[in-house]
Amino acid sequence: MIRPGKSLTELTQEDLHALIGLPETLTLDFKRELKLDTGKGKLEFLKDVTSFANKIGGDIIYGVAEIAGVASSISGLQNENLDAVQQTMESLLRDSVQPRLLGYQIELIRLSGGSACLIIRVPRSWNMPHRVSREGHNRFYMRNSTGKHEASVEELREMFLAGTSLLQKVEDFRKDRLARLANGHSMEFFDPGGGLLLLHLVPLSAMVSPVQIVDPRAVHELRHDNFVPVGAIAASARSNFEGFLTYRNTQPCEGYVQVFRSGIVEATRSRLLETESIFRRSIAEQILKSVDEYLSGQAKLGISPPIAIMMTLAGMLGVRISCSDPFEGGRAFDNDEMCFAPALLDHFPAKAELEAAMKPAFDQLWQAASLPLCDLFSADGTFVGIGARG
Repeated sequence: MIRPGKSLTELTQEDLHALIGLPETLTLDFKRELKLDTGKGKLEFLKDVTSFANKIGGDIIYGVAEIAGVASSISGLQNENLDAVQQTMESLLRDSVQPRLLGYQIELIRLSGGSACLIIRVPRSWNMPHRVSREGHNRFYMRNSTGKHEASVEELREMFLAGTSLLQKVEDFRKDRLARLANGHSMEFFDPGGGLLLLHLVPLSAMVSPVQIVDPRAVHELRHDNFVPVGAIAASARSNFEGFLTYRNTQPCEGYVQVFRSGIVEATRSRLLETESIFRRSIAEQILKSVDEYLSGQAKLGISPPIAIMMTLAGMLGVRISCSDPFEGGRAFDNDEMCFAPALLDHFPAKAELEAAMKPAFDQLWQAASLPLCDLFSADGTFVGIGARG
């Protein structure tokens, strides 16, 4: 990978010239040309990208000449319409890769001579293996230090297991954190009683590598705008062993946000119950607002998608959804603990996209009370709030 720790948007022509004399690696590949005007060229592009995703990710740089795998010059791409080329790349990856590849980035770096280089940064995939499926071609590809190759049966088996393992790690993280809260092993003065909301925003990269990428000092600068506890206006804050913590300054504490050094965000709110009912419509709005702010904070910290958003409720047995009409509240919940399926984001979403991604969790919550769907959303997934019906 070119300049690890540096985002693609920060790369310059000087960074490219610094590659001259360096060899290709498992995570770095040089390509003099990018030919997407032929079926063969499109197929080679798809093979290259999926081979990275099915291994550990990395950067492919188009416009760098190499001799025996060593960068020899920054030749650049001469195509005058590189924006259209980029759109073709995105179209190919959307339509010819199964399952869909998430989280990749494409960046164009202009060179002083008028040409440019294209870089595609491919993350290690959370849902591997990815198959190239185009015009009758259906194959899986892997990468080693000498380049790409078609995956063997054993490599395919390992990829399927790795994809399943990564998703399981996300779920295991949630279960571990929930158990810690239940056993009083979280923040020493936090009281999880009275109905608990637990939110997790988990970058899948945190499940792949334990590398610590978040500086608590950077979180400190963002604490007022991006990491306030759910439903709070302001909060106290301090660094801690795990990273950085903001918390409601109440006795006992009724909510906090823990930003882990890995980039994971955990947010809590307790004391949700009001006369054995929960989730007035304002609470749903607070959750959406907080998740949006936390995602914005993760983006500012340089954390890359995909990100799994998980919502969990505990202490819910016998509780009802509170509605303006007492006959609209449905049945009491049969479950004390409800872990909703993750919403997986392959990019940082606009407000409407986030609402649509979160809607299934709220629908499931309403259905747990024997109600058809969450009536706070329109049919297209837009949050419309108080008074929404149908």
